[in-house]
Amino acid sequence: MRAPALPSTAAAATILCWNVAGLRGLLKKDPTAIASLIAREQPHVLCLQEIKLQTSHCDEELHNLLALDPEWQITWNCSTAKKGYSGTAILTRIPPVSTVCGMGSPGHDEEGRVLAAEFDTFYLVTVYVPNSGEGLKRLEYRVGSWDEAFSSFIKKLEARKPVVVCGDLNCARQSIDIHSPKTNLRSAGFTQEERDSFQQRYMDAGWVDAFRTRYPEHTGYTYWSYRFNLRARNKGWRLDYFLAPSIPVYHRQEAALMQTSRKSGSGDVLADSKDPVESGKVFFFYRPRVGLDHVGKLEDVQRFYLLLEPSQPGSKSRLIVIGKKRLPAIFNHEGMGVQRYQTTTMGERVVGACRAAGEGAYSILEHGSGTNFVYRLELPTEPSEAQRMCGIELEGSFGLSVKNPNKTSNPAVGLREKADLPEALEDEFQGYAWIAARDPKNVEILPTKGPRPVVFGQYISRPEARTVLIYGHYDVQPPEPLDKWTSGPFDPEERDGFLYGRGASDDKGGFLAAVQASGRAVEAVLRGGGGLRALNVKVLIEGEEEVLSPHLEDFLAAHASLLAADFALSADGGQVGEGRPSLTLGYRGAAGIEVQVGALARDVHSGMYGGAVQNPVRALAQLLGSMFNADGSVAVRGFYDRVRPITQADRDDILAYNYDEDEELKGGVGAVEAYGEEGFSSLERLWLRPTLEIVGFKGGHTGEGMKTIVPATAVAKLAARLVADQRPGEVVALLEAHIAAHHPPACNVTVRELGFAANPYSLDRASPVLATAAEVLREVLGAAPVHDRCGATIPALAAFQTLLGIDTVPFAFALPGDGPHAPDERVKLSMFHKGREAYVRLLHRLDGLLPCLRALRPDVCGLELGVRHVLSDLQSTKERG
Repeated sequence: MRAPALPSTAAAATILCWNVAGLRGLLKKDPTAIASLIAREQPHVLCLQEIKLQTSHCDEELHNLLALDPEWQITWNCSTAKKGYSGTAILTRIPPVSTVCGMGSPGHDEEGRVLAAEFDTFYLVTVYVPNSGEGLKRLEYRVGSWDEAFSSFIKKLEARKPVVVCGDLNCARQSIDIHSPKTNLRSAGFTQEERDSFQQRYMDAGWVDAFRTRYPEHTGYTYWSYRFNLRARNKGWRLDYFLAPSIPVYHRQEAALMQTSRKSGSGDVLADSKDPVESGKVFFFYRPRVGLDHVGKLEDVQRFYLLLEPSQPGSKSRLIVIGKKRLPAIFNHEGMGVQRYQTTTMGERVVGACRAAGEGAYSILEHGSGTNFVYRLELPTEPSEAQRMCGIELEGSFGLSVKNPNKTSNPAVGLREKADLPEALEDEFQGYAWIAARDPKNVEILPTKGPRPVVFGQYISRPEARTVLIYGHYDVQPPEPLDKWTSGPFDPEERDGFLYGRGASDDKGGFLAAVQASGRAVEAVLRGGGGLRALNVKVLIEGEEEVLSPHLEDFLAAHASLLAADFALSADGGQVGEGRPSLTLGYRGAAGIEVQVGALARDVHSGMYGGAVQNPVRALAQLLGSMFNADGSVAVRGFYDRVRPITQADRDDILAYNYDEDEELKGGVGAVEAYGEEGFSSLERLWLRPTLEIVGFKGGHTGEGMKTIVPATAVAKLAARLVADQRPGEVVALLEAHIAAHHPPACNVTVRELGFAANPYSLDRASPVLATAAEVLREVLGAAPVHDRCGATIPALAAFQTLLGIDTVPFAFALPGDGPHAPDERVKLSMFHKGREAYVRLLHRLDGLLPCLRALRPDVCGLELGVRHVLSDLQSTKERG
């Protein structure tokens, strides 16, 4: 007699689903992985995919292997076509009525991909759908044959009773289900054919994607490639699903995607709970203010402390120090007992010992692109002395400072956005959504699909007036190498007329000048002066420019009406020199790919195998060499097809620029000599011609000494810089076609887009705003500006042109010697002040009024105040003018 399916009081069955990417490999790494999951989540059923078992295994062996209680029943289906490949399993403590191995289709069942269990009220089908394979070799089989057979199979089951399907369906069905949709349109799992098949077979047939129904905007993933550290950067795919047509299948309210260790190529767990990255005990403390023994209200508290004691073996405790008003110096908090210190005016001062406020259990959970810290708090009946209760020891622990986001600090780069966090932690905890404004007044923090929001501010004089959109970015390059900085990268220091700090030039100093100028112009209206009366001002400051603004286009499309403007000004950029003003007419675009050549399963002895097998390093070198001609041009067919011819106006700009090739190339970067596409000058190549560069190459032994091997693989990264009318997607397609046509023999070649894509930007020199900007630069910098172009990329400018329909005039005041992206980055204070003056003049000129250059208090304007405090932007503590 079978046991009852569920107790009468049970509301639902808990079903977990996990692509383990090799069960034996998982259990070798963690013998209790399955048993621990079951003990923690208490499921009724656990479905596994890609178990990679063989027919020689038996139920008893599996029970012992999985360390399961006798109540658990195991059904499994393995591949007979290829040992140790594919396979599915269902572990259940609700004995099924029956089980079905395979679809009953000899042409599809040999790989053990489908397993069904019949219960009293429904069928449960777990599936591992075939991947379309490298080069989409199995795409036709997948969508044209396998999908149809599986759809027919579940329809037959559905005719008897409701069906729940769970498993790795190897398809990210929507753009939200993949980190980089634009660069993966021809990648297995995201092709249009696979998504169309998924839509037709399931969604159009009335099936419910349980997770997406519950969380329509959540960007969680279930698969990450192990390559390129994508897991740590949370750049993944959602390939695993629960599907049901007629019964509710939900995740718990707090649940999303369980994220556990697994191998490349597998899906991850999609279940009704999260797998914690870390869990353990949490203790909460507070320290009273100086001189206080009793704490009666929040104002009496000096510091808050959290102590995390992870339960994972070998983990180190962490003490988190939370300041109320400013960023604490963590190394001053090694002790939590009574502190005494001497002062010259008040004698001995005493700070009381930390007091216990509560204790409980915590978990750190990955949730889409963010990381959540959750805890359950239990209040102690009697507070006890902190160190004694927790056994705090300095050795083996480390401190992490956390600034209270609701309290303001010095609005400068001293807010340590990057200084104290190791790179690995920064990748994991890079959310900036906590940033808050003090008295924001027309300033909003708007979320994007990425981890960093957009800061938006506006002043509307009249709805019908012309509108200018000012652009900048608050993200900066990492400060490393730290030992090359004269002063701390996030501790701004004024020296010799410069302000030094990361972001001083690119781009905090730039947008601060623009925002302060906007504030002055607007404030004049509020005070009844000659301020802006016929010009609206909007400010957009993003946080992903340094990584080519991957989420900006989606943001612009979603907020097009809010961002509507007549033209834009970019605070990102610079001038040729303090006495040599310039206006930039264009920026190049970008595209990038990675090429991997593989010929062997592993590195082999060059004496025993050299000459009998392909050498991937040589093959890749030959492939790369085929992309270039002897005259320095790119040999990829079609690469130059959309490139505009150089005009006489362009040549006049180059002549007026007075470029010193020897000084810039030999003296500036130590080039042996100028080199590039024949028939063009260096500035023509930099400004108006596209390029293709090999920016990285890896293969074989590059360490000290000799290692006589034939390498198994070789990898290269290619970056193209594009000019007007070229498009990244088209250029990538041309590169892929060239690689296919020049495929080296006896090896496999894989091409992967890197998400390094941006359209080029070109500004019409007839723009009236450009002419007005030229007048202002002549007045402020004392000379007529030259027209130049920049070989680098600012993705926002082309995006504004395409999605908002507006041109952008770069209006920025950094200098070539400021060292953006390098140690000791700086901004020249005289240029910073001239930049503010120029913005004030330009805004008033565009408003049709005389310049108003009175010295005004910058803190009055809500627009400036809000943006400054939202970003804690760079500002000299000795601000002038």
